[in-house]
Amino acid sequence: VTPTGVPAHELRQKLIGAHPLVESITLFDVFRGSTLPEGTRSLTFAVRLSAPDRTLSESEVTDARSALLAAAASLSANLR
Repeated sequence: VTPTGVPAHELRQKLIGAHPLVESITLFDVFRGSTLPEGTRSLTFAVRLSAPDRTLSESEVTDARSALLAAAASLSANLR
């Protein structure tokens, strides 16, 4: 859930720089509705993590996910 005052492209840029394994981030859905708190919307991103020389370990994916959530939180966005 993201405050409506935070542009989607700003959140995307923050996420793309959150961790070196983030290869791409694509916004594919925006939801606004009465089930969300007033002044917010839900943005859904597809995140692609990649390393050119290996298969990612579970801990690498966990670290990248944590970095993405922290980056989102820095803009007052949170996981729904």
